[in-house]
Amino acid sequence: MTEIFAQVLSKEWLLHDFLKSLTDLTVSEANIREVTTQKIYTKQEDHQTDSRPDMIIRFSDEGKSHVVFIENKLGTGEGYIQLKRYADHLRS
Repeated sequence: MTEIFAQVLSKEWLLHDFLKSLTDLTVSEANIREVTTQKIYTKQEDHQTDSRPDMIIRFSDEGKSHVVFIENKLGTGEGYIQLKRYADHLRS
């Protein structure tokens, strides 16, 4: 499912509209850097496991870099302190 959604968002105008509806930022198509799936983030010191968000979107707005993690939870539950681990990675 994630790979299909990432393929849809490979069309820059769709990704632009998606980010515009998700954030209050003015994101131009030129500021979108990448959309990746299943990237592994090595566990941090206080984590028991690595983290692997389903999708990562990187973009910039007015000189500031932004990262969005997207997790599809169809038929599965949240992993052990998954949201905390993701937040830790986003802060680092």
